[in-house]
This record gives sequence, structure tokens and C-alpha cells, in this order.
Amino acid sequence: MLIQCRSGLWCKSMSGPASCLLPGDGPDLQETVLEFTVKRIHFFNRNIWSSLLLSACICSLGSVSSSWGQMTAEEFGQRLEQMERENETLRQQIAEAQTETSSGTSASEGGASSLSLGMGAVSSDAPAAVSDAKTGAESEDLPSLPVLDLEKKDRLVSVVSDYDSIMLNMAQDDLEAELARYKNWQWNKDAFTFTPYVWFWLTGTHETNSLYPGDYPIWVKNEDRSHTYFDMKSTRLGLNVTAPEIASMPGVRATGVFEMDFQNTYVFENEADVELRKAYIQLQSDEFMFLMGQTWELLSPFYPTVLNWGFGAGGGNFGFRRPMVRFDRYFKQHNGRFAVQTCVLSSSTSNFTDANGLAYQGKMGRYPEFQLRFERTFTKNDLWKSALFAVGAKIGDKEYVMQGDEFHRTSWAFTADTKIQFTDRFFFLGEFFTGELHAVNCAGIMQDLNTQTRENVGSTGGWFAFGWDITPELHYSIGYSIDDPWNSTLCQGMKGKNHFIYTNISRDLTKSLNLGFEYQYFETEYVGVRTVDSHVFMICSMFKI
Repeated sequence: MLIQCRSGLWCKSMSGPASCLLPGDGPDLQETVLEFTVKRIHFFNRNIWSSLLLSACICSLGSVSSSWGQMTAEEFGQRLEQMERENETLRQQIAEAQTETSSGTSASEGGASSLSLGMGAVSSDAPAAVSDAKTGAESEDLPSLPVLDLEKKDRLVSVVSDYDSIMLNMAQDDLEAELARYKNWQWNKDAFTFTPYVWFWLTGTHETNSLYPGDYPIWVKNEDRSHTYFDMKSTRLGLNVTAPEIASMPGVRATGVFEMDFQNTYVFENEADVELRKAYIQLQSDEFMFLMGQTWELLSPFYPTVLNWGFGAGGGNFGFRRPMVRFDRYFKQHNGRFAVQTCVLSSSTSNFTDANGLAYQGKMGRYPEFQLRFERTFTKNDLWKSALFAVGAKIGDKEYVMQGDEFHRTSWAFTADTKIQFTDRFFFLGEFFTGELHAVNCAGIMQDLNTQTRENVGSTGGWFAFGWDITPELHYSIGYSIDDPWNSTLCQGMKGKNHFIYTNISRDLTKSLNLGFEYQYFETEYVGVRTVDSHVFMICSMFKI
């Protein structure tokens, strides 16, 4: 609205104070106001209000149509889920096309093996490998490798894809089964993919009191002398084999693993003997897993984050590698997965000699050992990024022979284990066990029988560890482990308690080379004799190819 102030200038009067216009602007505006006044337009003229009402309707329709074009948060989330499902379908179609291409190429070559570049699913070298494959003179003839399938299917047990990278239900020692994703070379034959791997593992150790067995620490010997040694016998060789998807069982893939190291018994330290670590085949899908062969037993699948080959055996870690038949059944939950796992193992024992020199010969029991484990995994929530909780039990029969006398004993145990990934860089691991007669499980400080009464040795123990990736290349961990046999089942001279605390730090110098330092403090009690301890300092170098 225009008014004329006392100074004679034209002003704009809005909701606030009027602002004066320049005198040069006045004539045009004054003429407009005079014209308006002369016409004497009545404010209640029906035509004016009809025009205003029509304009208001048009504006309101425009605003409504604008709001119709916007999505609510719920609608946006639904649309996002739909797009993710469409992307997943597209990925599956691409993977099926690659598998068909790979199969056709292998068949046309008459079964001849061909070298190909491995493009790891999560390796940072993957873009470079793809670029090299595209620029190569014969890159179009290279078969597509099904390495993407190794993420879920070439492993001892599967995990939910929401936290696939942390490999929750896999023993730390089984991570080599995932190394196929990082390989820069593989070979194919008749649609099978073969991926070899090698770990060069050197440790240098100083012990203020020597520990058994001498190449890695398990418990402190009942003697007073220091020990310094270097060891390469943990070096291991392995081969991962991936078969094509089974035509009669869609979604099921067969895989196999063979692995050995040199930590078997020997006469001279520089003439180590070969030890079979793992040799198994498995069928696996998103709903089940069936395995036959030798690998880590079902119960307590993790172990302390130590840098030495001893992995806490005899000091609180339960479990070892044994021949078995195993079946897992997976049930997907809205916030993770539930698994029922069963296993039948050889109920074997070992030979030993008691403190009086009497020899015990261990034999197979009357029935095998049965193991059962219930596992629940959870996806991300306010407390963690992912988590696993499990409980298990076992029962078995063992036979012993001493001076021609045969007798049987029942072995049993209850276990619990957990792994919590709080963030991408910080995690917690822990295990617990209790039971009787489980030296074959590396528990009870590897003692089966009271050598005086021939009764079962019972034991309770466990361990926990925290791990922290300070940077992507720098790793730190600290933990504690204990194996505490029941005093009522022991006699004088037997090992009554063995525990240790450790801390270590390691750095990835390259993607294949790691250098680490570790300190451990061991304390071992001998019933009715004394308690001995040892400080262990170790340097470890590992080169994986």
C-alpha cells in the first residue's frame, strides 16, 4: 500500500514502518493511486472476490501437488529396500552368467588347466587385477573365477551376510580358508578352482624358565633354566579347492581343504616331520553345512589371540583338530541367525607314562565322541556391531591298557563361547569349559587319569581376550587364560594349575608380511611340590602368499 508521508514523499507501508521513496518515483505511483481513487472500486465487488478466490484455489492446488511429489520417511525406506532387492537380483544374474561362461570355457579347452588372475572380492588389489585383465592381450579368453562364492561358501561354517566380514563362527586358525579372496593367481581345471597358499612362520623366543615342549609355550617345566630358541616348524602349506555348484542341488557348493605343517615329533630340531593339520570336504548352502574329514572340532571354535603356535593348549583353550563327520543346520532370524550343530568324532586317546614309570596305552573307545552346539548370532544394535553366543556339550568313551589290564572311562564336558564385535576396530573373545577326561581336547593340562587311583581328571577353565586395530595396519591384543584341574582328582606331582597372561602388538609391513612382538607370563603349579613361573619374550614374523 502506498501512502504519502508528511514530508511529501511516497512511502511503502507494510507491516512495519513506512520507507520513503525517492521523489523521482512519485509521479508514476501517484498517478496509479489517483486512478484507483477515481474509479472508486468497491471492496465488496463480487468480481474482485471471485478472482481472488480462484487465485487462492490455484495456489492451494499447486502446494498440494508439491506435497504429493514428496515421499515420507517410511515410503523412502520401502523404496530403498525395493532397490536393494533389485540390485541383489542383478548381482545373482551376473554371477550365474559368469559361472556359465567359466564352465563353457573349461569344456571347450577339453579339461586343460589354464592360469588366470584371481580377483579377490575384498582385496584392495582387485581394481588393479581387473585393469590388468582388461588390458592383457588375451584377456577376453580368461575364464571368470567364482571367487565371489568363497566369501560365504568356502568356509567351515557360514555367517549372516550382514556381518560377513568378521567371520564370527570361524576359529582364528581357519582364516587361511578365506585367503583365496586375496590371491593374485589361481588355476582352473574342469570348472574346479585350485588356490594354493603358504605361510612362512618364524618365531624367536626367550624363556626365563623353560616351557614344555620347547618350540612353543604350553606349561612351565619343573626345572630352573632359561631357554632361547628359533622355530620355523609352524610354516604351513595348503590348498583350497572349489567345485562348481551342484546341478541337482541348487545353491549347494562343494569345497575342500588340505593343509599341513611341520610340528610333528622329530629327533633333530632342524629335521622336522610333516603333520597333517586339515583335510576335509564339505557341502554348504545358506541353510546347512555337511563336512567329512579332519579339521578343528565343533566345540570352542576360537582361541586366544597369541602369536605363537601353542594357541593356549593346556592353558585354558579347549579343542583340537580331529577326524569327524559334522552337520550344521541354520535358521535365519530377523536380527541374526540360530544354528544347531552336531559332530561325531574319533574317541581317541594318547599313550602316557605316570610319575612311577608305569605306561598307559590309549585305545579307541566303545563308541565315538558326540558333540552338540547351539549358536545364536546377532546383527547390529546399540551395543555392538555384531555378536555370537554359543553353548555346547560332548560325551565319549575312552579305553586304556596298563600292564595288561583294560578299563574304560567316560569323557564329558560343557562349553560356552562368545565373540562380540563392538566396532570395526575393537572386539572381545572368550570361552569356558568344565568336565572330565579331555586331554585329547588339550584341556586338563593334558592329563586324563589320576595315575594312582585311575580316576578321571576333571578340570574347569577358559580364557578371554580383547583386540584393537589401532590402525588398519597396527594390531594390539591382551588376554588371560587358565586351566584349573580339580584338586580332588589329582595326586602329588601332577599339574594342579596352569595359567598365563599375554599382550602383543603386530604390524602389517605389507599385505603379506607381518611382524609382531609378544610378552607372556606363565605360572604352573605342581601338586605338593612347588609353583614355577616364566617370563616369555617372543618376536614373530609371518609371510603369507
